[in-house]
Amino acid sequence: MTDLNQSILAIVGGAGLGFLLCIAGQKALNAQQVEQCKQMPDYHRVVSIRSFMGDAQYCMHIRYLAN
Repeated sequence: MTDLNQSILAIVGGAGLGFLLCIAGQKALNAQQVEQCKQMPDYHRVVSIRSFMGDAQYCMHIRYLAN
């Protein structure tokens, strides 16, 4: 029974660590996109998309947006 508990703990721990790394990576990419959009000309906007991991931000040209 101990081997089964260790296996389950390893799977749950690995999945938890993977989710934490994905969330941290998304936050870093969001900051990069915001800074990139500040350097672009005025016709670029930051767009937020909601996902199960959190909000994702992208810098898009306004021609792709329905303003």
